[in-house]
Amino acid sequence: MSRLLRRFGSVRVAAVLLALLFFTVVACRAAGDRYDLVAIPLTALAVQILVALRVNAGMRRSPTLALFHAVLPALCAAAAFSVLMRFEGRIEVVEGFAPDPADTEPVAAGLLARRHWRGEPFRQADVHVDYAPGLVRLRTRTSVRTSGGLREVNDLQTIDHDGFHFRPTPNKGFALLLTWQGNDGSEVSGAVHLPSFPALEWRQENRWETPAGEQVILGLNGVRAPMDQPWVMERGMDLGPVELQSSQRRQTLRAGEWTELRGGRLRLDTVRIWMGYRIVRDPALPWLFGLALGAVMALVAHVSGLRRLPGWRPRVSGRTSDVLASR
Repeated sequence: MSRLLRRFGSVRVAAVLLALLFFTVVACRAAGDRYDLVAIPLTALAVQILVALRVNAGMRRSPTLALFHAVLPALCAAAAFSVLMRFEGRIEVVEGFAPDPADTEPVAAGLLARRHWRGEPFRQADVHVDYAPGLVRLRTRTSVRTSGGLREVNDLQTIDHDGFHFRPTPNKGFALLLTWQGNDGSEVSGAVHLPSFPALEWRQENRWETPAGEQVILGLNGVRAPMDQPWVMERGMDLGPVELQSSQRRQTLRAGEWTELRGGRLRLDTVRIWMGYRIVRDPALPWLFGLALGAVMALVAHVSGLRRLPGWRPRVSGRTSDVLASR
C-alpha cells in the first residue's frame, strides 16, 4: 500500500492529472461551456496533492512550504465546488417591474447550481442613458428600488440579494406594455421586448403570439437616435406610434388605443425601457480568493527566507530519499 501511495503522490502522476485537467477544460469549452466534468480532475488533483504531502517529506521541509502545499488541495476542492455551484445568466428588467427568475436566460450553470432567488431583489425605476455625438455612450444612470430605498447603480456596481449579484450591462432597449382581452372574458397584461437600442436601431420589431394563437409583429420603426448631437435615452422621449402587423392588416397604435384581433382585442398601454443585467452566483468565490491569497503569501514567505520556525522538525520516514529531500 505504501508503494502504491508513493507512486500516486509522484510528480509524474501530478503532471498527468494537470494534463487531464487542461484537456477536460478544452473539451468542455468545445461542447458548449458546460464545465461540470472539470470537477473530476480537480478532485483527483486535490487527493493526489494530499497523498504527495503525506509521503514526500521534501514538501514539508519548512512550515511555509508545508502550508503552501496544504493549501493547494483545498484550492482545488474549492475550484471543483465552484464549477458545480456557479450560475451565470442574463435578464432584461422593464421599468416598474422586478426581476423574475423565470425570465432569466442561463449563460452557464453547474450541475448543483441554484437558479432561483427568494424574495424580490429590486424593482427597476427610471433609466437614463447619456450619449455624446456619434452615439458614444457616456453614462448610464439607472435607479432601482430595494428594501433599503431608492438607489442609483451603474455598470461598475452590483445589487446583492440572496447570494445572487445583479450588475447592469450596456444592453438596453424598449418594451411595449400590452393588455389582451379575450372574447371569453379573460384578460392578461405583459411586455414585449424589442431588440437592443441603439445597437439594433435598424430592426426595432419583434414577433408575438396572442393568447388566441395569432402571430403578430410589433415594432417602433420610426424611432431614430441622432448621430450629430448629444441626447438622452429615457422614458418619455418621442418614439412615434407602434406599428402592428397581423394576418389581416397593418396599423399603428398609440398609448391607450385598442385594436381588434382574432379571438380578442389588444391595447397598447405604454412604452418603457428595459435594462439588461448580468446575474452571477458563486458561493465558492470568497473561499477561492482567500485560499489563493493564502497560497501566494505562504510561497512568498518561503522564497523570502522564512523557512524555519523555532522547534520545527519535518517528519521523515527514515528512508534515504526522504532524509535527503528534507535537507
